[in-house]
Amino acid sequence: MSDMPSTAIANFMQRDFVVVREKASGVKPAVQMTKQRIGCLVVYDESGDSEHQPIVGLVSETDLVRKVLESDPLDLSTPVGQFMWNELQLVSANRSILEASDLMAEKWIRHLSITENDSNVGILSVRDLIRMVALGDRPRFLRQK
Repeated sequence: MSDMPSTAIANFMQRDFVVVREKASGVKPAVQMTKQRIGCLVVYDESGDSEHQPIVGLVSETDLVRKVLESDPLDLSTPVGQFMWNELQLVSANRSILEASDLMAEKWIRHLSITENDSNVGILSVRDLIRMVALGDRPRFLRQK
């Protein structure tokens, strides 16, 4: 696994990310994440044209849980834009996994927005990093049995 940390993010990121409108109610992302077994959705602003809708944030399981715990009474119609994480950490797809991991640890975040040529092309999550470590350690683990 010695060459793993220098491996580009593009090899491990999820290119098939799921998007949600900024004005969608909080129920929609919760249902989407549950059905698709994912931890984060990309939030876009509907004011752009249909092909170039700007990404304005991410909404994660953690964001939803915090919103539920803070709500009294719970308002399921609250728009995603009111509780999404809008301080996007944009990272180039050609940066290393080690750099991505360090940034996540430094900022205490679980998701990065991955870019190529100023366009969002994927999401890298803590789960992707765990998968990378598990795949890298599998041959050593199997040899020890």
